[in-house]
Amino acid sequence: TGELEPGGIVEMGTSPSCARNVGRVLSKAKHRLAAASMNFGQWCSVQFFFLSVLAFGIVVHVMLHWSWVCGVIARKLLHQRELPDDGIRTVYGVGLLILLLLSGATVVGIAMMSIKMPLQ
Repeated sequence: TGELEPGGIVEMGTSPSCARNVGRVLSKAKHRLAAASMNFGQWCSVQFFFLSVLAFGIVVHVMLHWSWVCGVIARKLLHQRELPDDGIRTVYGVGLLILLLLSGATVVGIAMMSIKMPLQ
């Protein structure tokens, strides 16, 4: 196995030598990665960091395209012919941002209040 068979089928990764090589590579990679030695709390912190960066990127992306978002909402959903002016769009954007921040803070606050210490 691991070679070209007469029928033209290649069986890759089924030989014992291939499995040993993969095992060696993975064990070496495990020792080289500091991430493999992190505990649960550290992994949660890393995940929270990347999730926060992603959420911030999404908010900035929507802010940069805010005039397009307002145009689509006004024309497609509200069926208006005229688009709102810049001042009204800014008020809508700031209001939506405040609403999102307050709802996020509410969710985080509820999550923090629901944490219970383990019994000793």
